[in-house]
Amino acid sequence: MAQMQAAMFINWTIPVGMGHTGWGFQAAPDKWYFGGLETAGVWIGPGSQNNTNNCIGTFADMIRVMKGTNRPNGGGDPKKGGYPYHEYKLKTVNNPNLNAALNKVMSIRCGGYNLHGFNCCDAVFNVIKAYDNNNDTTLPWPSTHWAPRSWYSAIPGKGVFMQPESVTGGMFAQHGGPGS
Repeated sequence: MAQMQAAMFINWTIPVGMGHTGWGFQAAPDKWYFGGLETAGVWIGPGSQNNTNNCIGTFADMIRVMKGTNRPNGGGDPKKGGYPYHEYKLKTVNNPNLNAALNKVMSIRCGGYNLHGFNCCDAVFNVIKAYDNNNDTTLPWPSTHWAPRSWYSAIPGKGVFMQPESVTGGMFAQHGGPGS
């Protein structure tokens, strides 16, 4: 039975202290896909690009990139963007389905965005669920933990610290605005 790891990332401070989540999933011993639905806003119509990114690299690459803000958005747009993350948790997955996870990322990328029902938490939940062969008990349901920070906190295990919130700056600095 093959075992791989899934990663769930958290930025504790945005938006307005509710938190923001991202994903990572292992493809080989030191090959990872990682990213998130990085939309800043409340709503983007279904079928529209939503600044979802999914990078590839080693575990060390994943940690370095997820600590920063420079990730391609995956839609062919040369602009780069993303939120810096503060912490992550790992979960072991038996016999992961890499193709299902990659297909889920592609469907999320063009799925629009809705603050209530199709947001960063829903994206991470659905990518990791697909990676774990459609197992919807792998992670807490976003519908029962409405804020990303409470959803992440409900994931069993202790998070691995990456960087303090003070390093990532305030809301504007994380969005490339004043103070960045």
